[in-house]
Amino acid sequence: MNNLNKLAGIAKRNKNMKVKNWYLERITLSQKGKNPRFIIRGTNISVTRLFERLSEGADIEMLFKEYPQLTMKALQACFAYAQDLLESEEWPCDDVPF
Repeated sequence: MNNLNKLAGIAKRNKNMKVKNWYLERITLSQKGKNPRFIIRGTNISVTRLFERLSEGADIEMLFKEYPQLTMKALQACFAYAQDLLESEEWPCDDVPF
């Protein structure tokens, strides 16, 4: 099961109960188009796009200027989502020396 399906399943199971992973209150799965993606709830801001911008050198202030509807809590939810994925996944690069 890929990460997208896994988190979508978590979101469905927790729909009517207090969410253990609080970021699911801020992040939702967009089913628009061919490729479902996680977005900030109430916007069309892709979680992946925010991380892309950060990796390209944008700072948090730039993100807030580019996406005026972005809140600090929503950005924190993106990092919590990423942390949860990293902690729950097996690394696919076992043959890479560290």
